[in-house]
Amino acid sequence: MRRKFAFALLLLSICAHAAFANMHIRLIGRWSGETFSVTVAGNRAYLGNGSFLAILDISDPANPVLIGRSPPLFNTILGIAVSGNYAYLAAEHRGLWVMDLSDPSFPLPVAQFDTYGYATDITLCGNYAFIADDTEGLQIIDISNPLSPFRTGFCDTCGRAGGLAVCGNNAFVADGCSGLQSIDITNPASPCRLGCCTTCSWALSVAIKDSFAYVADFASGLQVMDISNPASPSITGSLDTAGWANDIAITGSLACLADGNCGLQIINISNPSQPQYIADHNTIAYAAKLDVSDRIVYVADELAGLLIYEISWPADLEPDGDVDNADLQLLLAHWLQQDCASTNNCSGTDLNKNGSVNFLDFAIFAKDHIDSALPN
Repeated sequence: MRRKFAFALLLLSICAHAAFANMHIRLIGRWSGETFSVTVAGNRAYLGNGSFLAILDISDPANPVLIGRSPPLFNTILGIAVSGNYAYLAAEHRGLWVMDLSDPSFPLPVAQFDTYGYATDITLCGNYAFIADDTEGLQIIDISNPLSPFRTGFCDTCGRAGGLAVCGNNAFVADGCSGLQSIDITNPASPCRLGCCTTCSWALSVAIKDSFAYVADFASGLQVMDISNPASPSITGSLDTAGWANDIAITGSLACLADGNCGLQIINISNPSQPQYIADHNTIAYAAKLDVSDRIVYVADELAGLLIYEISWPADLEPDGDVDNADLQLLLAHWLQQDCASTNNCSGTDLNKNGSVNFLDFAIFAKDHIDSALPN
């Protein structure tokens, strides 16, 4: 067995880039109320259930349970951020709503601030809420007192602000036809534009990882930008998706895209200059927004509700979320076994399902091992 193990490790170094296995995407749960936005915090999912805020218990993602729902706010909730006992909502023409979550069975609106535009996304940083407000650009709201929010600053962007992310002293705004806008927020009362980079289509959402911005660019799929110099962002990679890229979330080396009529798309971003398609899954209606927690993806599929997916690697044979030595031992136990189709694919170790366990399966294991070990 030790010789086999040493031999297998040698194969890893030889075959690591010899094959690329699709990731498994499996629908494990669903909540059927219409859902236009979603944010996950701990064991709860907060949904824009039309004009209602709905709260689900997702301690068992396969069986989401409704905890409570707010009164109607009369505008669709398009963005949600949660901090402590409050949820902060981007609600179209009504701007910012603040919801008291102290009784999650009946969340209540306790404050509202009209941002003058069309609020589509929100993120929190410290005592401030940052709102993408369409033609009114970036709005910065002081929420040090959640019961009395007020605008402390704003920055009119060139296009129509649809999504945003905050990283350090900079905000990055997905600005429609104007692409990605970088804004200095060192002084929240006086934010100023630093730079911009146009995209091929209509920038709707942005996520930040390390020194790169990942933009959901509607008809052009994923656009990757180097933001190491925020004053001069530049496109370093791209990958067109089959549908309309509306929203993006990142987990580890994976970018998850809500791709409209083409559902959920999973893209490998371990090399930001060469993003690679891994897998996709058609949703029921229209994938508009999403959030991800570890390897569980929560998709706001509009009229079809919330769809909950588990993503995993074929070589995670145990499974425990990682492709490691325990999985390798299982693979070795079936090394060179034949006629796998008649034995449940040799207990799943026939990873490429060609009827035997051989070098090709080790190549798949090697690639999955590398991908699953990439840091979050």
